[in-house]
Amino acid sequence: MTRLRAAALLAIVALLAALTAYASSETPSTTGSARIAVRIEVYDTGNATVSITFSGTGSANLWITLPKFERIRVCEARGSYKLLNESIGAYFYVNSSVLLEAAGDGQYSVTLCYDFPYAVLMYENRGWFMSPLLLASPEAQLTVHVKIPFLERVTFESPRSTGTVDGYRVYNLVKTSGALIEGRVLVEFDSKQKVSSRETRDPEYNIAVEYPQLYAGIAARTLEIARRSYAVLEEMSGVRPPEVRFRFYLPEQSMGGLQALGFVRGEDVNVGGRGPIMLNLALIRYAPGYHETTVIHEMVHVFLGAAGVAANENTRWFHEGMAQYISILVAREIGVNVTDYESSLEKASRTALQVVSGAPGRYLERWPSSEEDAGLAYALSYYVLSNISSRYGGEAYIAKLFSALKKRGKVDSTRSIVLAMSEAAGENLAPLFRHWGFQGVTDWSGPSAARDASEGTTFPGSADDGLAAVLTLLGLAIGFAAYLVDQRVRRELEVYREKWRIEAATQSSPRG
Repeated sequence: MTRLRAAALLAIVALLAALTAYASSETPSTTGSARIAVRIEVYDTGNATVSITFSGTGSANLWITLPKFERIRVCEARGSYKLLNESIGAYFYVNSSVLLEAAGDGQYSVTLCYDFPYAVLMYENRGWFMSPLLLASPEAQLTVHVKIPFLERVTFESPRSTGTVDGYRVYNLVKTSGALIEGRVLVEFDSKQKVSSRETRDPEYNIAVEYPQLYAGIAARTLEIARRSYAVLEEMSGVRPPEVRFRFYLPEQSMGGLQALGFVRGEDVNVGGRGPIMLNLALIRYAPGYHETTVIHEMVHVFLGAAGVAANENTRWFHEGMAQYISILVAREIGVNVTDYESSLEKASRTALQVVSGAPGRYLERWPSSEEDAGLAYALSYYVLSNISSRYGGEAYIAKLFSALKKRGKVDSTRSIVLAMSEAAGENLAPLFRHWGFQGVTDWSGPSAARDASEGTTFPGSADDGLAAVLTLLGLAIGFAAYLVDQRVRRELEVYREKWRIEAATQSSPRG
């Protein structure tokens, strides 16, 4: 089964290792013992309170990650303490040093508290919990206690619980704990509470959103983004899918976990774009911008299906490149700021081109199976579509390309894609694609084909490219790794503070 947009959460290990190394290098020595105990108490709404207790003897200078946008309260203190926050580049977190001095009895104990909205996400009789990011001083013993009152049966957890104390499941977050995501506790479970689904729709464009009833805010936002984007996509593509349906799902391991923000099944694309767009409910905890671009990205797949572009291993590069490129165009048009996102994509795609020695075709004509290789494939797909589209008029070229695709009927191979792209450009693009390493292409023989795209052109990624002359292989590897880390930082999971949270706090309907 083909899934479009199964985008990996890239380089999380590298990011967390970098944060740990940074914070550790800044931590002075600690005298005596030091312990950090985290308690997370989840309420019936799925929101939680986090309490972090630093305790020990003597003095200590410890550090831990704390959220930027939640008010940190000192709930209890014995001895003296001081908090020093320093940015670590992550969207939602700061690195907080905690300076501690014992009281007269030689001991200290300081408890910091903060609210943690959307700690648990729920749908039907299933629940999904993920802790905040909890990276801390390696010299301190760190334990995490989690209480979920409506938990009935655990079906997956990372790391494994070491036991239960007073209704709290206990987790050890040392590096050897085997956590799926370092610094996070994940729990998937059967729930005693049942959260039913609801639907909201826009009759003008026949857009529907199915969602768990607790999360009306993200559903309303999804519908608004889709409605505004639909008008732009319809004008750009000249097609009108019979229905655009969104369906939220929990980020469970059986659904790909946190490795996909959303997807459309290939078989649904292949019947004219019918079938639901699946959206990861974890988007409610992502930084601003990712929800919007994910919704648009997935809608592009549906519009391509309605235009007759099949979804298979041979066409996936085109689907993904178009979805990335068009989502930026549409987001900008509906007022979403994607400047940084676009800039990072451009840099990454050019670096990715150098990593594959200027021949993306050898990498893309059959989509790679591993998530690590898929990350590179996404960047290369964007490069191909962005490079050609920007040459031939940007949005105007995309409109011509949709027209050419529709005229061809069923588009199910790289060969038919390149012929349509050539027709839209008014030039034979086959030589360029051959230069890029694509094998299954034929020359376009349209009315303007006498001059092809290779005449008088320095091919992107050729020996004349300044980037190729300057960057060494090591530099390329470092550059691409830096991009992956940057993307992980921008996708740093935590609470998306907007009207969803306000709505959840004020909603009067029963929960669960």
